[in-house]
Amino acid sequence: MTHEPPNSDPFPAMTASLGDRNPFVFRLSRFGAWVSLSRRQNSLLELLEIIHRERLEPAPWIAHYALEERGWYRRRLRRFSDRVAKGTPWLEALEQTPDVLSDDQVLALRLASQSGTLGPTFASLRTRATSNESGSDSHWTSMMVYWSVVGAILIGVLFFFEYRILPNLRQIYHHLELGPSANSLMRADPMKSAIAIGVAAVVLLVAGILLGWSVSIRRWIRKQWMGKWFSPPLATISAPVLQMLSTNVREGRPIVGALSTLAKYHSDSRVQQGLLLARNEIEQGATEWESMQTSGLISSLEQQALESCQGKDSQAWILEQLASKRELDYRRRQSLFEKCVHPVIVLFFGGLVFWLASSTLVSIYGLVTALAP
Repeated sequence: MTHEPPNSDPFPAMTASLGDRNPFVFRLSRFGAWVSLSRRQNSLLELLEIIHRERLEPAPWIAHYALEERGWYRRRLRRFSDRVAKGTPWLEALEQTPDVLSDDQVLALRLASQSGTLGPTFASLRTRATSNESGSDSHWTSMMVYWSVVGAILIGVLFFFEYRILPNLRQIYHHLELGPSANSLMRADPMKSAIAIGVAAVVLLVAGILLGWSVSIRRWIRKQWMGKWFSPPLATISAPVLQMLSTNVREGRPIVGALSTLAKYHSDSRVQQGLLLARNEIEQGATEWESMQTSGLISSLEQQALESCQGKDSQAWILEQLASKRELDYRRRQSLFEKCVHPVIVLFFGGLVFWLASSTLVSIYGLVTALAP
């Protein structure tokens, strides 16, 4: 029985067309709407699934796909394709190129590669990606852009009052022999303080937008700061682990090996400790679900539900449902946080506008009162 070599290019005509494409040719994709990072990663995941299923050479296809992206993600894809073209295995190239795929997707593919379940894992990741695409990151970025524009306009109005309106009002007050203490708007310090506060607000909003676009900065903050003080609970960050284990359980792979692989490559120290503890408990004679309950990866009720099912498919289904429920709870908390941030920003800018409007009206009222017979 002969083995056919990988099909490096089943469509040479299309490849030639893609390779000869002028990078300066007008394309609507350059001016399209914002595409969230998760959707970009999911598109690449689908491409990798096709490459794996059809046994294609990954480097040229990834390079062609990079032409359809823009910005920093295109550069990451080119770096990824260059590493694969130089002989680096595609999975190691993924690990060497952060944020081309999410950490959980790369970890799932690493586990699937070592357990021989790449096909089912690609299908599971594609299903999860389709169900989780809610566009929340795009909504968050668009909200920050909107409020940064509003803040910039408000700062322009404040500067206009400071350098064009207030000097004239001060001259009128001086001509009428009215002291500047007649109105707080006539004092320089409060206005400068308001401008400083407004500038700080805009700087914070612009910083939020940059954090939304700069994946490397966001990754560094998440690892160095968020992981220490604002880390999600263990039940939330262990949800992808349960999803990965469900695929191994359905395919009949031993959980001990999966726990060892996940503990070796997982990025969160708490999950690593829990996985290592569960593996050690199994090696000491405990059952799989008992060891995971001892390590805190699942609760006692979840352990009872898993132990009550004897079939592998049923246990895999329960693991999938547990992972989906935890992810849904996390998205609900994230949505609640966004709903709380929005009114806080509205109240801040509304208070600033109210202070400016009320001070202006009071100053005009003072002039009218001084000029009244």
